[in-house]
Amino acid sequence: MIYQIENIKTLKFNIKQNEFSGNQFNLCPNLSKEVIEKSTEKFDLKLSFNLHSTEKEKLPIEIELDIIGSFVLKDYTEEEKQYFLNINSVQILFPYMRSILSTAMSSLMIPPIFLPLVDASQLFNKK
Repeated sequence: MIYQIENIKTLKFNIKQNEFSGNQFNLCPNLSKEVIEKSTEKFDLKLSFNLHSTEKEKLPIEIELDIIGSFVLKDYTEEEKQYFLNINSVQILFPYMRSILSTAMSSLMIPPIFLPLVDASQLFNKK
């Protein structure tokens, strides 16, 4: 299988600081992916990171971040395609998401939130 990255774009990035008087809070971010098949050779992968306050848990910050990577795949089996789109493409895009988030938080002088290093095979297993 041969693959090529055509581009990586930030689709949405919102940061909102909230009034917060507490000392402790739990972060429970939502990370999701969407595979968009544009043709037999062209695919997009959209990764979304969302961190929002809930009724139970008020947070000092709320974040929405969507990035999309466009890939071209050639000479692949169906199994190779599925593995690439569910594992490898996530491993390619996730470091960009981590970098965007940490750079922005640092530039805004907001206490940082760092996304951990992840194993994409465990993160989106069979999705």
